[in-house]
Amino acid sequence: MTWKDLRDEPLVLVEPGVAPPDYYAAFFDRLRDVGVEPAVRQYAQNVATKIWFVSAGFGIAPIPHTPDTEHHSGVAFIDLPEDAPVTNTAIAWRKAGGTPALLRFIEFARESFAAH
Repeated sequence: MTWKDLRDEPLVLVEPGVAPPDYYAAFFDRLRDVGVEPAVRQYAQNVATKIWFVSAGFGIAPIPHTPDTEHHSGVAFIDLPEDAPVTNTAIAWRKAGGTPALLRFIEFARESFAAH
């Protein structure tokens, strides 16, 4: 897939104010570098809703590459070109008083993000 392949594809994005102000800036820059003007068709509150809009035919959506977003009926997940922008993800927790559920979550997050 190339950036030009996204020409004429409507986008489904997370609403302004939910995502950081410049969250899509580098993605839009890659599109504009090859003469593709981003056309937002629909906004969503979260990734799950973005995937639902895609499955309903509203457009395509750049989403994080995580295990929980890879298995949805009627939706194809295709990697962006190799020069796609990367967003860092961080989690924070209180060191003292970690519950078993918290420790399992931390382990899951480390394993999930280490794989990508």
